[in-house]
Amino acid sequence: MEATLAILKVSGVEGVTMRKVASMAGKSLNNVQHHFKNKEILLNNLADFYFAQCYDDIAQFSPSNRECDSKRELYEFVLFILGQSEHISDACLVFRELWAVATRNSELEDKLNQFYVSSIDRACIFWSDYDRANAEKAASLLLPYVEGYSIQHKALPVDKVQVAELLSETLYTLLTQPVND
Repeated sequence: MEATLAILKVSGVEGVTMRKVASMAGKSLNNVQHHFKNKEILLNNLADFYFAQCYDDIAQFSPSNRECDSKRELYEFVLFILGQSEHISDACLVFRELWAVATRNSELEDKLNQFYVSSIDRACIFWSDYDRANAEKAASLLLPYVEGYSIQHKALPVDKVQVAELLSETLYTLLTQPVND
């Protein structure tokens, strides 16, 4: 999968061929074709591989102090996520390429949508001290923001720390607001 990901990052989805993957991975073409019957299956497996990497990256978050209050922990989490997203320009490329293929591949489209649904669920678990409806609202704001931030952060007039302060304040307000029945 690393070979496929490397080719995708350099050449885009059109540059990914079974032959190139085999060559870069040091495997025979037959071996690659045995595991992945066609390019569509290869790309679907790449999506699973890549999503697991994304989740592993986020799992690295640890608050600076076990005793910090929930507002401070939220700020640190947002700052961590923004820091990660500044270094994932490759991720933008990978997602763009996968979404382009997903317009013609319903299985891949389902995987991408499921990745976002799962990401919302993971955020809600992370924010399990708050009402689920509020956590869903906060996650629904954070996830698309982070994706956009990863593309546009260099052009923003404020730095990452200021953005983290603004975003964590907004998220905290969403998380702690009274739930309307």
